[in-house]
Amino acid sequence: MKLKKIKIYLLMFITFCILGYSSFKFYRIVDNALHYNEKRIQKKTEKVIKYVHDELIYTPYLTFTNASPDNEHKWQALYVKNGMLYKNNHPVFKKSFYKGHKLSIHFLGYIRSKSRIDFKYEMEGKYDYAQKQTLELLKFKLKNHLDTNLPDSTESYNLDINENHHNKIYYYKE
Repeated sequence: MKLKKIKIYLLMFITFCILGYSSFKFYRIVDNALHYNEKRIQKKTEKVIKYVHDELIYTPYLTFTNASPDNEHKWQALYVKNGMLYKNNHPVFKKSFYKGHKLSIHFLGYIRSKSRIDFKYEMEGKYDYAQKQTLELLKFKLKNHLDTNLPDSTESYNLDINENHHNKIYYYKE
């Protein structure tokens, strides 16, 4: 009789363990499925950030304006059009990369340092994601057509690259 009770308890214990483990695995599958798209948008935003960072990291001159500064240098232009990142009139990533999300880039330039820019990248759509990045680049001096129009006490200025603003990041590489 005792042996039969022990077998029943052991069988119940094993059953509960299997059910508990199955429930845990099911929870993880559901949880991963729910957050999968958010993680994909985060990774895609990080790819955009890395691309912009790699393009600008060693540039000696950078400006934010809506037209090429001069014909003296071979200027490159980064900008956002239709929610996609473009370089010199060509999309950097395919349309399928964005999966219905729209990219916008906001940046804050600092007048006194002339070499620090705070970027904020946003992917908006079914899942929203935003990330900030600060570039402190010693090889170039930030120049902007706004500099001459700003009062002396102004420390910084905000600019956007998105659907509503036609600013572009112009830079060249030596």
